[in-house]
Amino acid sequence: MAIGFNGMTSAQIAVLTTTQLSAFSTADYVALTTDQVQAFTTAQFSTLKTSQVAALTTANIQALTTDQIKSGLTTTQLAALKTSQIVALTSNQVQSGLTTAQVVALTTSQAQSLTTAQIVALSTTQVAALETQDLAALKTSQVAVLTTDQV
Repeated sequence: MAIGFNGMTSAQIAVLTTTQLSAFSTADYVALTTDQVQAFTTAQFSTLKTSQVAALTTANIQALTTDQIKSGLTTTQLAALKTSQIVALTSNQVQSGLTTAQVVALTTSQAQSLTTAQIVALSTTQVAALETQDLAALKTSQVAVLTTDQV
């Protein structure tokens, strides 16, 4: 019987190889604690399957460090996130974690799901990276909070 990450310490998780990480099931990733998620190195995080990243809880998404997002979350992984996971990103994670390439990778549904606080947190460069179809799909409430400095 597989136990997944149950009982593993942060130090143990931090030394798992890519091969070992790929052996864990989606259910194992759902069961991760926030401390365990924060133990992943950016190199480890970038090798996770999209299904494994999509299995993370909203609490786990909120626990990601800005380095894990900026250097570990691939554009393919980001595009696989559910809108509920996008909404779970903190303003700091959006502002300091998302690269322009990741902003470009947002799907239209993901862009529409951004909270007004997340929109306010976007830098000028990040706003410029939003694709035309994503900008066109923003809700009135989202557009209303864009500042003159952002556009």
